Amino acid sequence: MAAVDFLSLLLAMACGDSTDEAAPSPTVRSVLFSTPPAATSEGFDDKPGSDINLELNQTATPYPTSTPYPTATPYPTATPYPVEVREADSAPGPDTAATTATGPTPAPTTDPTIQIAIPKKSDVKHPKADSAINRLVERVESGEVTAEEAASEAPQIADCGGGNHGTLVSESLLDIAPEVTLYISDPQSLSELRDSVGWMISEGVSVINHSRLWSFDGPGDGTSPLSVSPLNAIGRAVSGGIVWVNAAGNQARGTWFGRGPFDYTAVTLGGEEVKLLRFSGTQIRNSSSYIGERLELRWDDDWGRADTDLDLFALSPGTDEISRRSIDLQSGQAGHNPVEWVGGLATFDILVAHFSGPEPDWIQLVGWGPTELTLNSSGAGSIINPAESSSPGMLAVGAAPWYDANVLSGFSSRGPTPDGR
Repeated sequence: MAAVDFLSLLLAMACGDSTDEAAPSPTVRSVLFSTPPAATSEGFDDKPGSDINLELNQTATPYPTSTPYPTATPYPTATPYPVEVREADSAPGPDTAATTATGPTPAPTTDPTIQIAIPKKSDVKHPKADSAINRLVERVESGEVTAEEAASEAPQIADCGGGNHGTLVSESLLDIAPEVTLYISDPQSLSELRDSVGWMISEGVSVINHSRLWSFDGPGDGTSPLSVSPLNAIGRAVSGGIVWVNAAGNQARGTWFGRGPFDYTAVTLGGEEVKLLRFSGTQIRNSSSYIGERLELRWDDDWGRADTDLDLFALSPGTDEISRRSIDLQSGQAGHNPVEWVGGLATFDILVAHFSGPEPDWIQLVGWGPTELTLNSSGAGSIINPAESSSPGMLAVGAAPWYDANVLSGFSSRGPTPDGR
């Protein structure tokens, strides 16, 4: 058999999100809908009843032979956005009662109980650096953290290195295709990713397997103006004759995605009226949400000249004390992008504030790592970069539990993309 060339750009997209699962008891498969066994795993990834069941025609063979796969879409097409957001006072999970935000947008109401001290954007010490960097500098100068501790919280572009994920993926590829030739690269930056792709093209690689998450760098339509964007790396690889297979992501439970018109609550902060986004009903707090590594806010606007100014706040639970904030200015000037982010590894109440500019058509809040938002969009809109690529030569692949490859795992990212794909 002729050898097949593969590439594995092998860094974990969500390290530690998957755990080993106990083997389910054998059962006779006599129904059209497959159901995962209850309590088959412990940990973040699988929760009983949270998997998406795909309609299959399972008769004489384990896989359908005459019915196209899948034969049913995971989400009802008639459900308006946002899709099934959970109430804030309920514990997150598959059995939590859900509500759907529909109907016309009511006028903002005033909530006099919010007393958040938001600094003026003109007061930032280093205006050319993003607000997260400014906040780290403030914490070091005040003695709250050491420089070494601040460095550990500094922004990362990609998630994440370390662990044995690359080894496991390599072993899996060798199990599937024993005569495969692997070319392995470990890019730590966007420019290194670009160079890795160039090397793979020069080596005649046929398939790139990429299990990694990169920060948003485009407007949500699968393209990016950044020359070293992973989205453009995919385009370059595909132009070189390579098929690109990308992990869809593990962000289903760490995403809130909604389409306008949105509901807001008007508050006065520092003498200025600000509108706080309602995640569900009248709830402006995504309360008791866990941010694993990074929480990114992106919205529909011109990438490079955004003129809608949204900000992101993480508060100590049940208080008005700001623990993390991202307050970059978006006023339509060159270099203003519609994105904000905060670091995590803790539980927070999340707020999204609309300071100025037109209402965006959509808003996307996505967490890296084991992020879990109490109010989420049941996985809708959780596709990550570069799995959102618009390239026809890329395949975004979700996760399935090992005991049933025809079931989509509850943590697995899924569409649609912000532009509706």
